[in-house]
Amino acid sequence: EYYEFVKDGGYRDQKYWSDEGWRWRTFRNVKWPSFWVPVGPQGAHQFALRTMFEVISMAWDWPVNANYHEAKAFAAWKSEKEGRGVPLRLLTEAEHHALRRDHAPGASKKDIEAAFDSLSRKNLNSSLAFGSESPVAGDKSEDFVDIFGNVWQWLEDHFHFLPGFAVHPLYDDFSTPCFDGRHQMIMGGSFVSAGDEASVHARFHFRPHFGQHAGFRLVDPLVTGNNGSLQQIEKVDDDLKDENKTRLQQLFASFSKDEELLIEAMISPEKLNRNVFPALIAKHVLPNLPRDSRTLEVGSGVGALTYRLATMGLRTTGCDISKLAIDTSREWQAAGKVNYVNPDNGEELTVNLDAEALKRLDWRQSDASSLPAEWYDYNLVILNRVLSQLPSPKGLLSRLSGERGLVKVGGYVLITDRYSWSERSTPRTLWIEKDQLPEAMGTRFKKIESGRCFHVERPGKDLAAVGRLHFSLWRRES
Repeated sequence: EYYEFVKDGGYRDQKYWSDEGWRWRTFRNVKWPSFWVPVGPQGAHQFALRTMFEVISMAWDWPVNANYHEAKAFAAWKSEKEGRGVPLRLLTEAEHHALRRDHAPGASKKDIEAAFDSLSRKNLNSSLAFGSESPVAGDKSEDFVDIFGNVWQWLEDHFHFLPGFAVHPLYDDFSTPCFDGRHQMIMGGSFVSAGDEASVHARFHFRPHFGQHAGFRLVDPLVTGNNGSLQQIEKVDDDLKDENKTRLQQLFASFSKDEELLIEAMISPEKLNRNVFPALIAKHVLPNLPRDSRTLEVGSGVGALTYRLATMGLRTTGCDISKLAIDTSREWQAAGKVNYVNPDNGEELTVNLDAEALKRLDWRQSDASSLPAEWYDYNLVILNRVLSQLPSPKGLLSRLSGERGLVKVGGYVLITDRYSWSERSTPRTLWIEKDQLPEAMGTRFKKIESGRCFHVERPGKDLAAVGRLHFSLWRRES
């Protein structure tokens, strides 16, 4: 079935793919599934199959290994070919439970039943029973085959917590960083799954572009609309109706002159965060860094501090979870100037930017809870008001050190935060107050300086919102 999708040009036709899926496909230049090996003349659509130990003739009755993007594109293609008014989709978690009720006796029990209990008695292809996938024909006496084993099954659901969920203190960042609406669920286990991964209770999560010995099962829905899966929606700051207002407020707060931002003598300019942080870095960090050092700012917003670092000669990457913030940063970088509006008088103003500094800037949209693995060995890392927004703050702090830590030995970390925690985003047991930060940082880091400053925003004429920030600068010793 999947071969027909490949042969019909499904990988070349954007209409079958989500926006994110198409970006992945074009970036990787994918033309067929990862484990398919082209043989024969170019364009002949002849393939062999790469297994764990060898390349074999194509096993057409084995399940295809595909990621979530590929699975959704195939479902869209097949729906069009069959002229379906209600398009096909993938399973939901609830539907997987419904399918397996008769397949795995005891699945409703609260105790963990692993591969060596009820599942092993079903002669499933798990725990390396065959060392590879197997034909999907299965047991003809059953209505649904391979509900467990063979390959994992992608679900429509985003990874989410179940009622009664609690973070385990010995592994506090296993689940919580992935409750972000960017991780798809997989269930059922694969031929290589063993132990708790082959449990009837196993539910795992991966980004939709990952390959995990995973396939998919299509559902023919009776109706359109809500399919019962749990999916997160985009954050409020990316809502189009508020986009321009938010953009202008952030640009003014970041790039305006001190006398424009501050109402009368509300705060001394030298206590503004946008002045304190560059001065702190110039005093303690720059004298000890080689020229053209690498810097990462996590929580860069519209990029003002990132730009200031670039004017100091640092190659700087600004990272933020907000698409709006990253798009705004890229726009002013391309234009070479920042346009903003003074909320007091409506005057449109322009700041011209340093052309050489702009060449040292890069921008990435990324979640602070799951920064790319290839980010490591920076000379300076700034965690800018992100720590208290994370479901697992220790998870981010743990990324700072180690063999592939974000910060290289001898490098620096600047942490800024209000330490205004909320159980809506972070379980109370994981909160880190500012006086607990030295313990959380561990012995690999030495504190250089700490203090407090202020962040000011101007939501309207004669209005100001002032927030107090705590900051601390650290040096990685080992």
